[in-house]
Amino acid sequence: MTVIERDRIGWRSWVWIGWRQHRAAILVTGGLITAIALFALLSGPDRPFGFVMDIYIVWWKPYLPVALSAVIGAFWVAPLVAREFDNRTHLVSWTQDATPRQWLRANLVVLAVPAVALTVALNVIERFMISDLPVRGFTAITFEANVFMAITYTLFAIALGVLFSALFRQSVFAVAATLATYVLVRILFATSIRPHLLPPARIATPWELPVRVFQDPPPDDVLWVGEGFLGDHGNEVTVPSGDMYECSLTSHTRELQAECLSRTGIRGHYVDYQPLDRMAVLQFLEILVYLALTAGLVWLALRRISRLKAL
Repeated sequence: MTVIERDRIGWRSWVWIGWRQHRAAILVTGGLITAIALFALLSGPDRPFGFVMDIYIVWWKPYLPVALSAVIGAFWVAPLVAREFDNRTHLVSWTQDATPRQWLRANLVVLAVPAVALTVALNVIERFMISDLPVRGFTAITFEANVFMAITYTLFAIALGVLFSALFRQSVFAVAATLATYVLVRILFATSIRPHLLPPARIATPWELPVRVFQDPPPDDVLWVGEGFLGDHGNEVTVPSGDMYECSLTSHTRELQAECLSRTGIRGHYVDYQPLDRMAVLQFLEILVYLALTAGLVWLALRRISRLKAL
């Protein structure tokens, strides 16, 4: 009996297949990034599209990086496995030389390379656009204007997309779940987890009657974590809402409010914050957390797809 042996599918073939399958999404996204780059070159003082800078500061800068990562995760990757089931092409794709896991790994690499390249390009454009702006300090803009963080966010979006694609196996549900989860995780992490990655610094102001003045709050260029009131032993205490409301109505200055609150057992005030010099460490810790989440999501997706039957 004659045995026919064929070469296994190599990476050159995978790149060609991936390009043929995903070129429309890659080209459209690349075109949008190119258009943004042209606007960046033409915007600014004494340039044809100077008004674009004002629009950018208000709208583009806070949301553009999130939008790019979300688009890549939801519209590039989320349909990856689901589309094969929608079109029933998994009956062919996963019954030839490549196993489902091999097929998924190859497609992820083919998509991740241009996704990272576009993310880096957008980060370079952003840094150019904010280079002349008075945007300093510990803000979301300065914190996330980092190429390594941008790449991490994109990889996390890719991992979310492939997991939901393997779980739902329907493009509509996979896209919706990826978009919603990615935006929700980014918001919750930035507001609830990022400020607590390191123990915050504290400014504590003990009150001694008569109260002269509150201690000044931390400067504007720090990451504000929280504030509250202190008891007799420097412990954190909660002011009853009724007492707080009464003191706010009857006292019109900070000194009078402090004297009013002191009669309810409050002996001081505190403000927790992350200093500006911790930004690099917090960025590094956030990258580690997102990379760990990304690795876990990809592992779950590979396990899930290995259990899917082609027939």
